[in-house]
Amino acid sequence: MFIVACTNTPDKVKAQDGKTIFKSFCVTCHGIDGSLMTNGAKDLRISTMPIEERIHVITNGRNIMTSFGSTLSKVQIKAVAEYTQTLNTGSGNGN
Repeated sequence: MFIVACTNTPDKVKAQDGKTIFKSFCVTCHGIDGSLMTNGAKDLRISTMPIEERIHVITNGRNIMTSFGSTLSKVQIKAVAEYTQTLNTGSGNGN
């Protein structure tokens, strides 16, 4: 008998996981809704940064933002980047 179990493998991180990861690693500077702006963090509610650049910044850091490339997997980083796009209220041009 062959049984296939569904698991939450790193390659199948759900969109909700991006929010969970964001809450664990990003709220200190960005706040729960992306607007805190502590330590020079950008207001994610007005960021128009494309997904590729978000992934780059999360992976490698920028200015005083720490890099998460050695802490999070590529799939987790992409999930966080996608989640941060949902915080955008469409106003402004904060990059």
